[in-house]
Amino acid sequence: MPTNDHALTGFDSPRILIVGAGPVGLFLALKLAQSGINSTVIEKEDSTSKLPRACGHAGIVQHEFAKIGIYDKIKAMGGFISVGPCWRKPLIDNDSGGKDLGEMVANFKKHKTVDPSMPPGSGTLHFPQAKLSELLLKEAVSTGRVEVRFNSDLESIQDNIDDTVSITVKDMTTGSSFSLSGTYLVGADGATSKTRKLLDIPFAGYTWDRKLLATDVLIYNQPGEESPHPTSFIMDETHFGVITPLMEPKQGTRSLWRYTIGLPVNDPRSNDELLGPEYVESIYENYMPGPRPLDYEITNKSIYSIHQRLASTMRRGRVLLAGDAAHICNPFGGLGLNTGFLDVMALHDSLVMILKEGYSDELLDIYSDERRRSFQMFVDPMSTYNLLRVISKDAEKTTEDDWYFRALKNGNRRVLKSLEKQVSENWATDMRAILRADGDEMQL
Repeated sequence: MPTNDHALTGFDSPRILIVGAGPVGLFLALKLAQSGINSTVIEKEDSTSKLPRACGHAGIVQHEFAKIGIYDKIKAMGGFISVGPCWRKPLIDNDSGGKDLGEMVANFKKHKTVDPSMPPGSGTLHFPQAKLSELLLKEAVSTGRVEVRFNSDLESIQDNIDDTVSITVKDMTTGSSFSLSGTYLVGADGATSKTRKLLDIPFAGYTWDRKLLATDVLIYNQPGEESPHPTSFIMDETHFGVITPLMEPKQGTRSLWRYTIGLPVNDPRSNDELLGPEYVESIYENYMPGPRPLDYEITNKSIYSIHQRLASTMRRGRVLLAGDAAHICNPFGGLGLNTGFLDVMALHDSLVMILKEGYSDELLDIYSDERRRSFQMFVDPMSTYNLLRVISKDAEKTTEDDWYFRALKNGNRRVLKSLEKQVSENWATDMRAILRADGDEMQL
């Protein structure tokens, strides 16, 4: 995509500057536009990312997609609902010389089956991040309130004394620099955030001793009994992981799946070696169900390190952080991108209240505190133990011992209700409800 393909001129104030044209930054731009607030998005790359990343969207986010008018468009573009994931023992050899999925030891579901007419939130929405970014870009630009400048790399940030923030940006195609000013700046530029680094905000946490091989792969869906749980977490000490569809799987047809597979502890090979076709096939031999020889076509692949990290603040003056720029966790359980979307929902409401309703920008301190609390109290521990559950020496023993698996297997309503309460109280942030509880003393 050419530089400044979506650039506009003459934007009135207030204007929000957003660094990063990923799903979080574009989601924010779209929501702000629908509230009458202009934004400029800058992105170092020449297009939205095509890498194999998040693909499952939680019910609370689906409701927001419906609210901003993209839920039905996602469904029309191939997004579909499943009843939720299951956990399985490692694959087993079958009588035909191939492999079958291992025994299901637990499952999480709201319904036995899913009717396409069910409302948002009825199950997990499957839709790849790359396609979602393309849709959000199109929708945001079509509002007439969003400009997106690709090939534009953030160089410096200046928090001005006149209630604005300025940035210097390098045009990656010409090598020249230019300046932009806005009312606030939002860094939504991912785990290696230049915004966060320029502000010298610590990013404390740790990196796991394992990497993940993520591949998007076309495979043939074997005829047979259709599973109501198309997403399977594979419990294994070394090659743990998750198999999930990117297209609705139909028996007797080829469709696209995401295979995310754990690699050995502290594997010394380079990422290029790990992505080599011979090594990938050797991993698939132990991980991919179906007949042998394997029949597949990889459309995308990447190696990821996995981290648990949180920025020391999500606000520094007139600069805010959201999504992976502020916090990162391992992908097991889908808490990464979904948490970024929940950041946006809280930040959007905060900015609307400040710019449109006369609230003090001290509200942004609450945004930072509450979203960091959400990560510390819910996202970090939940995602950590989601991963530890699948890195299992003995899947049977793990499911017998773990309270979460026992609650799923026994249908313990008290425990499951407490989990739902945690989601509503500790994952999302309702800024208006917080102000009501605090006495709403921030309106000027």
